[in-house]
Amino acid sequence: MNFHCLNHTSIHVVTCSGSISLFPITITIHDLRILSDNELSILSDDLNDVSILDGGTLDHDKILNDVEAVVLEDFLDHFLIEVTGNDVDVCTLVGGLQLCK
Repeated sequence: MNFHCLNHTSIHVVTCSGSISLFPITITIHDLRILSDNELSILSDDLNDVSILDGGTLDHDKILNDVEAVVLEDFLDHFLIEVTGNDVDVCTLVGGLQLCK
């Protein structure tokens, strides 16, 4: 499932959802300005690239780390927005339990 990112303008949050391997992934980035459609597309596309690279991985910790790294890199390099790991929640479900990084 491809990633899709959206602005939630009332609370200044960007959310992305998709899946990698067998893991549904949700990403929430807090305390942001509203991203343009182009920025949302860049973020979604870069997350889709992680999905392809990690497609055969069954280690949810590696996947969550890789996803967080791409989000932080995009915000710093492409959008020139300082975002820390504390601003980014990357979560998945494993055995019915939600695990977040």
